Amino acid sequence: MDDYTYTPTPEQLGVAWSLAWHHGHEWAQAMAPVFADPAYGESDDLYSLSAIAETTRAARVSYALPGIESPEGVDRDGTVTLEHTTGTGRLYWAIWPDGSVRFVVYRPAGAFPGAFRRSEDDRGLWVLEAALGPAEMQGPPLNGSWGEYPQRKVQIWSNGGAYSRHWYALADAIRAVHDWDNGKARGQARAWLKSQEETAEYIRRSNEEWRRAHEENATSSSAPPDAPGST
Repeated sequence: MDDYTYTPTPEQLGVAWSLAWHHGHEWAQAMAPVFADPAYGESDDLYSLSAIAETTRAARVSYALPGIESPEGVDRDGTVTLEHTTGTGRLYWAIWPDGSVRFVVYRPAGAFPGAFRRSEDDRGLWVLEAALGPAEMQGPPLNGSWGEYPQRKVQIWSNGGAYSRHWYALADAIRAVHDWDNGKARGQARAWLKSQEETAEYIRRSNEEWRRAHEENATSSSAPPDAPGST
């Protein structure tokens, strides 16, 4: 059962936003100012799925086609997960309140006889599945090249029918979660918002310059010509 009255935890919504940002969902752009704020998660501000949808609709420009307005909340035996299946049907994710994530990569039904259908859904035949635990401070890797930020335990299963494109899809999804943990996605949102502000300012200045030039041209065109022999 879909639940749009649900209010996700900050970590659950943060991971969902990073995945949505990575995949270009409309609500991720509309909510970018919230997640670009370094103070996100430190205040008591929480956002229900219906409030996110309202924010997305309010931010939509009049000529834009509607996109995905909010994450989808699914009540599973009293625990609401945020779930999504990409438009191609290849990638599915579910995010729990503690920020842990389940990914499943699918192939079209019947494409691989050795695969089997998941009993709880009808998305197709799975070839890869991954479980990412909640983010925990585990310290940097041995070489220290990644810096200190939360790490996750990752488990991956394969039925043997995955091609490189399926592994790439899974790796790309895991990277989106990784970019939430290390702050990269939020940095991208800040850069995007800055570029939007700079573009709006450029358009404003251009319009102002055009208006002034138009007014000056209109004024000079309406002035009477000089009398003959006056120069």
